[in-house]
Amino acid sequence: MKRRIIGIVAVTSVAALAAAAFALSAQAAPWQHTTTPASSESPAAGDVEPASTPEAPTSEAPAAEPAAEPAAALDPMAADYNPYTDPANPDYVTPAAKADWYAKNSVVRKCMTDLGLGFETMPWWLGGSPQPKGLDNNQTIAWTIGYYGENYMSPTGGPEEAGCSGLMQLIDDGVIAAPPVPVPADPVGLPTERQTWLAYQDLVRSCMKERGYEYLYWEWWNPKYQTPFDPLATEPEPFAPQPQDQTEEQAAAWTLALNGDAEPFPDYRWEDAGCNGYATHASGNDNMH
Repeated sequence: MKRRIIGIVAVTSVAALAAAAFALSAQAAPWQHTTTPASSESPAAGDVEPASTPEAPTSEAPAAEPAAEPAAALDPMAADYNPYTDPANPDYVTPAAKADWYAKNSVVRKCMTDLGLGFETMPWWLGGSPQPKGLDNNQTIAWTIGYYGENYMSPTGGPEEAGCSGLMQLIDDGVIAAPPVPVPADPVGLPTERQTWLAYQDLVRSCMKERGYEYLYWEWWNPKYQTPFDPLATEPEPFAPQPQDQTEEQAAAWTLALNGDAEPFPDYRWEDAGCNGYATHASGNDNMH
């Protein structure tokens, strides 16, 4: 009996050792890589690895905008160029010169208003004229006398006899004062003096073409269309828009078509003043509408 008990104990001990050996063999060796199966159970607090801190997103600096292209240089020969408003041009009208002109202009305006005559305040450096448009022949004569004086056809004497416009000279001479006045900004979007002149030339050219004559394109400010000055020349300088291959008779007929044979004021009629008279009237610059 005792031997049987010892045998049972021995078998039990062997079974326990075998179970222990199985349990040890089920654990992975520390140098072996094992994949832990996913579990639906929450892991123990001690087994949770601390969450890694996400890296801050890298924000790249925005690409720099390309540098603005430098402003195109003004073309002094272009039709839209105004030398009086370009500070780089010797003929530039400075703010001080504008203030001086507006002060004088206000004195002349009052003089014309006192005479019951209209007066436009449009700066000369923008191609303006003080004479209102829309005047008839008699109104034009009255306005001209008021502005230039009775002897406007052949001015004589000093500024006192030069109508309201003579006040500008008296201001320069220090005889009368011109109080300063506000100086407005130049209006924008107006055609330049050159553009206005080219539009006038187009009217002349179309008129001459209808009469059977060629009138060449030209620009008075552009040396390209001018004959170099020759101090030894015995012939008059050629007129740029007139063809130079004309005979004497053709040149005379061309000139008559251009200028007509109108009488001077007060008997002037634009219909008798050739294509220049037509262009002046069509552009609204003869005050005979």
